[in-house]
Amino acid sequence: NNWEESFYRLLLKSFGLNINGEAFYEISNKLPLNIIRKEQTNLMHLEALFIGTANLLVSESEDFYYNTLRKTYNYLQQKYNLQQLVKAPSFYKSRPDNFPTIRLVQFASFIHHQPFLFDLIRNPESISSNNHLLGAKVSDYWKTHYVFGKEHGSKSKFVSQTFYELLLINTILPFQYVYHQQVGSDVIEEVLQHYQSINTEKNSTTEMFKKLLVPVKSSLDSQSLLFLKKNYCDLKRCLNCEIGIKLMIR
Repeated sequence: NNWEESFYRLLLKSFGLNINGEAFYEISNKLPLNIIRKEQTNLMHLEALFIGTANLLVSESEDFYYNTLRKTYNYLQQKYNLQQLVKAPSFYKSRPDNFPTIRLVQFASFIHHQPFLFDLIRNPESISSNNHLLGAKVSDYWKTHYVFGKEHGSKSKFVSQTFYELLLINTILPFQYVYHQQVGSDVIEEVLQHYQSINTEKNSTTEMFKKLLVPVKSSLDSQSLLFLKKNYCDLKRCLNCEIGIKLMIR
């Protein structure tokens, strides 16, 4: 019954996307929010906690920042009796902007600048204002690195509008609806309006429905179609589906 802890864990899981979602969720289990709050004012400590818990600070390196984070994490690990992941998050098949290092330091930056994390859920208006998630930037070292020890030209690597919308669709808006439903306040219209204001997701499922001339105008439509695909098409429940019945009549 800890809403803020639950939201923190699900939001971090969403930062890992499909490839590293489970690994990021395990990080949040090993790194509870009460520890994050104690180190929230120090961005380098947050980076050390997230990257160290992810088991990405275990090898030897000549990189100065790597060794700084490693020493910091070793100190914090003993201080809070922390455990690391057995297996580090995967870099395989990820674009550089989705590397676990980048997503973890973006999340650290967001936590650093958003001391009252649950405001994103408690106040529906915060999605549009006083929100440090959209545009959250990496620290100076990560502007020139995707991984430790390999430098490149400077790039800001902020949380993009597209990635932010994914977080809204899959985590923030559903959690906001459930929380307010539990506390007895009605925000269903606001939540649906937010879904309607977000562009439709582009994936094989939405493209398939477009070929069937099903209108897909917003994320509210695309989320509905993803639900239909998972709960009807994939289970071959065509006779329970209006679209399936019309297709078979045709």
